[in-house]
Amino acid sequence: MTYRVKNIGIAVLLAAFAGLLTIFYVANYKRHVQNGEKNATVLVAARDIPAGTTGPEVVGQHYLKTETVPHRAVVPGAISKPDQLNNLVATEQVYRGEQVTTLRFGTSTELGIRAQLKGNERALQLAGDANELLVGTLKEGDHVDVLATWKVGNDNNGTNVSKVIVRNLLVLKAEDAASAAKLTGPNDQLSVELAALREHTRAPVLVVASSGSSRMLEEALDADVADVLLLPQLVENVVFAIRKATHSTRQVHTTGGGRRGKILTVFSPKGGTGKTVTATNLACALAKFEQRKTLLLDLDLQFGDAAIMLGIEPEKTIYDLVVAPGELDTEKLAGYTTKHLSGLDVLPAPLRPEDAELVTEAKLGRLLEVARESYDCIVVDTSPFFHGPMLATLDRTDELLLLSSLDVPTLKNLRLALQTLELLSFPKQRIRIVLNRSNSKVGMKQNEVESALGMKVRFEVPSDRAVPLAVNRGKPVVLDEEGADVSRAIRSMAKNLFPVEEAAKKQRRLLPAFARS
Repeated sequence: MTYRVKNIGIAVLLAAFAGLLTIFYVANYKRHVQNGEKNATVLVAARDIPAGTTGPEVVGQHYLKTETVPHRAVVPGAISKPDQLNNLVATEQVYRGEQVTTLRFGTSTELGIRAQLKGNERALQLAGDANELLVGTLKEGDHVDVLATWKVGNDNNGTNVSKVIVRNLLVLKAEDAASAAKLTGPNDQLSVELAALREHTRAPVLVVASSGSSRMLEEALDADVADVLLLPQLVENVVFAIRKATHSTRQVHTTGGGRRGKILTVFSPKGGTGKTVTATNLACALAKFEQRKTLLLDLDLQFGDAAIMLGIEPEKTIYDLVVAPGELDTEKLAGYTTKHLSGLDVLPAPLRPEDAELVTEAKLGRLLEVARESYDCIVVDTSPFFHGPMLATLDRTDELLLLSSLDVPTLKNLRLALQTLELLSFPKQRIRIVLNRSNSKVGMKQNEVESALGMKVRFEVPSDRAVPLAVNRGKPVVLDEEGADVSRAIRSMAKNLFPVEEAAKKQRRLLPAFARS
């Protein structure tokens, strides 16, 4: 009897549980149906939208209208706001009355050339130079593939990637070499090439041509060209033109209005040789003791320590300067530097390593040119690599301070660096060898360093216990310990980097004395 009652109780409980599930299901279904009856606002095509129509054209030419439809009738991807089509292009035709969805649109990057074909259009005119369009080679009736190439990654370690974006295109019309020359002209190409050169250097440019009209000569000279040589020419005429261009540029730099600062670049191809210590202390010595308006530029863009060694916490860095909108000028540069107690202006390296890639060679070149107009001296601290920013700096460097030390690995790297500088055609007379920690007793002498490098040591900086103490205090040793041997050596270096001007000062002091006598 007990067993039967127990079974009946279990059956009743199961029946009650099933009833509850049924009630919950019916209530949920009813709520879903009621929600489905709610209305939603969507955009539909007021007229047919051809494939290839851009989002702004769809909105601006009134292809859209607003409709209210039941919620359950909304098509996946349907849009309700026109700005959802910004930067998109119709990939296929949308017919009148259809809901406009993002599924029928794509970006112009994804579509490539096809994004420019609208409606029934099947032809497209491609812009490009003579090389890109294979002028003189490509003919009507040919079939071609269109290839796109771009760089993935940063400027230094990027990888070039190519992809065929359109295949088997029929060439309807192709320019021959003669017509292309009429359309573009030789002078347009000259202007483009000059603009590209001016992003990297302000060196004088000579144009060498096999033939040319008087108009071409005039336009070339108006386009910041030093001279035009029509071949054939005697060797002495070419040499004279080069010397004249160099002399004219030097005159502009030395006699032109305003300041023309000297760029001192501190470099070593090996870490740990004391580049940053030397650069920061040299800059402080120039500002404090030589009374020169000086800028310290930290170009160790990923892991620069100049600000730490000077004990400053900058609010802005070189990254903030190069990404700021507007043209760079002296006033803008002044707003991004940090003043040190020595009177030195500092432009620190970016705070995050990933920001380094935004400091491009072109922006750095412009920065250095503007800095020349604002400062007597620009001291550049560098990383131990010949990367893009370093090459852009070398192109504008007046004095290159190559740091060496009394150890074999550093000498090996310095020899390689000197060979690289020779390949880059960097003038050897601008290189100054600085022997750091010159008094270290490590079994190597100065004459061995000079023999290994094939150059004389220009400056010696002794090892001193005051240096690490000053670094840890965030103070330049030339200010913290003025009487230390290392401080006197760096101050002497600062004084000797401007020998011509020092001689001129002495001459000006002597002239009044002779006049009185």
